[in-house]
Amino acid sequence: MGNRANSSNRTRSVKAPAGAPLWAGVCSAVLLALGFAGPVLAASEPSPQRAVEMLNEWRGRVGLGAVTLDPANTEGCRQHAEYYRLNGTTGHSEDPSRPGYTVEGDRAAGSSVLAYDASISEGPYAWEEAPYHRTSLLAPRLAAAGFWAEHGLGCMGVFNRNDAIRTAGVAAYPYPHHGQTGVEASFDCFETPNPCTRVPGNDGETPIGFVPTVNLNGPWSHISGPEITSASLRPDRGSPVAITIEDRSDPRGAFLDGGFSMLPHEPLRGGTWYTASARGVLHGSGADEQMPFDVSWRFQTQPRFPAKLKVERASIRGGVLDALLSVTGRATGEITVDYQAAGRFTRYTVDVGPAQVGEKQVRLVRELEGAQRRRSTGILNIGYDGNGETKPDVVRVRAANGRSRLTRETLTFADGRLRVTGAIDDDVAGIVRLRATYLAADGSAGVWEGRAPVLGGRWSVDSQLPAAVAADPNAYLTIQFTGDLNAPGGPYRGEQDGKGLGNL
Repeated sequence: MGNRANSSNRTRSVKAPAGAPLWAGVCSAVLLALGFAGPVLAASEPSPQRAVEMLNEWRGRVGLGAVTLDPANTEGCRQHAEYYRLNGTTGHSEDPSRPGYTVEGDRAAGSSVLAYDASISEGPYAWEEAPYHRTSLLAPRLAAAGFWAEHGLGCMGVFNRNDAIRTAGVAAYPYPHHGQTGVEASFDCFETPNPCTRVPGNDGETPIGFVPTVNLNGPWSHISGPEITSASLRPDRGSPVAITIEDRSDPRGAFLDGGFSMLPHEPLRGGTWYTASARGVLHGSGADEQMPFDVSWRFQTQPRFPAKLKVERASIRGGVLDALLSVTGRATGEITVDYQAAGRFTRYTVDVGPAQVGEKQVRLVRELEGAQRRRSTGILNIGYDGNGETKPDVVRVRAANGRSRLTRETLTFADGRLRVTGAIDDDVAGIVRLRATYLAADGSAGVWEGRAPVLGGRWSVDSQLPAAVAADPNAYLTIQFTGDLNAPGGPYRGEQDGKGLGNL
C-alpha cells in the first residue's frame, strides 16, 4: 500500500451488490484529460491473467482464498471498454441505442467494479483505497473474476460467487491486514458513493483517514451482514480516533459485501501504529442465523518524512527576486511565497511538480514592482503544506546579495543531547536558529527550537532535547540564519543547513 501510486486524482464508479441501486460517478476534468476518443490500445495492461494473479497475491495477504480467471467476464469487460472508447459515458450499464453496445459488455458493466483513470494500470489495486470497491474484491466467497483495462477504463468482475465457501464460525478478514505497514494516512473522497459524506460535518471533499474495512464469512448460505455494538481505532500514543461505523444498519451497508467499515473523521498520523477493534453480531438470512464476534488487529501508517525545505540562495538583482529552493523529492503540490519589502507584500504560489527520487530544486524568479523594485533586500517567507508522505515546513530568510557563509562544522546527537558548532561571516551579527521536528509522545507533531548567538564569526549549541526526538527515526534538524540588514558590506542574505537526527 505504501508503494502504491497516490490516488488523489482518481475517479471511480462503484459496483452495487445484487438488489441494490447501481451508482456511477465521474470527474469531467479526468475524462477530458483521458481523451476517450483517442488512439485504440492493442491489449489490456496488465493482462487479465496478471491482474487475477495480483488479486490473489492481495487476497493471500488478507488470509483469503484464491480466485480463478473468468473468461466470459473478461470478454465482457473488453467489450465494455470499447463501448466506453466510443461513447465516453460512465456507469454500470450500456445504452442499446449507442455504438458499441453489446449484451456481454452491458452484463460486465453491471457485475464489475469500474475505474476511469491512469490507476487502471495497477490492476486490482486501482480500487485498494476505495472501501466499497475493496470489500467486493476481498469478498470471502468470490470464486472467479475477469479483468480488462483499456481506453482509460478498468473493469474487474465481482459477482462470480460460490456460497459453498463457508466457515464453521465467524471469520473476519480486516484490511489493512494485521501487521501491515506503509498504510496511507488519508482517503481523498474520490469514490462513488462518497464515504466522506457519511462523516458528520464533512462536505464530501475534505479528506478523512484511510478507511479500515472488515469482510466477514460464516456457516450460512447467505451473509446478511454485521451489527456492530462497539468499535475503536486507537493510536499507540494519543487519544482514540473519532470514527463512524458503516454496517448492515447503515444506508451504505449494502455496499460492503456483508462486512463493515470504520470511517476516521480526520486523516491518520503518519508513521503511527493503530489498533482497530470491533464487537458485534453477524447475521445470516434466517432469524436464528446469528453469531457474535470480536475482532482486533494492528497496522502502521506510512511515515511522514521531513520536507527538507531549504533556500539555497535568495538574491535581488535589477528589481528581480531570484531564489533557488530545494525540497525532498517526495514533495508534491504548491509552495507559497510571500516577499515583504518597502511596506508591501508580494504573494504567489509555485508548483513543485510530481514526486521523484532524490531531492528536487524549485526556481523562484519574480519581477518586482513599485517601491519593492528599488530595494536591494527584503524578507522571504516560504511555506509548504505537506502531503501524505511529507510534513509541512516553513522558512523565513532575508533575500539579499551578500553571502552570510553559514557553515556547520560539527554535529553530535547522543543520549538525547545535541551539540552543534559552526561558523559564519565575521561581519554579521545576530542569532542562528535551530529547529528540530519530530513525532511527540502523544502522536502529535513536536517542535524543539534553540538559539545560538553569533560571536566573532562563531556559533554553537549544547542542549538536551525531548526524549521523543531520539525515538523518531525521521526527526530532522534545520539550522537557519535569517540574515543581517545592517552589517558592514551588507545586507547579508539568510542561509540554511539541515540534518536528519534519526541516523546519528
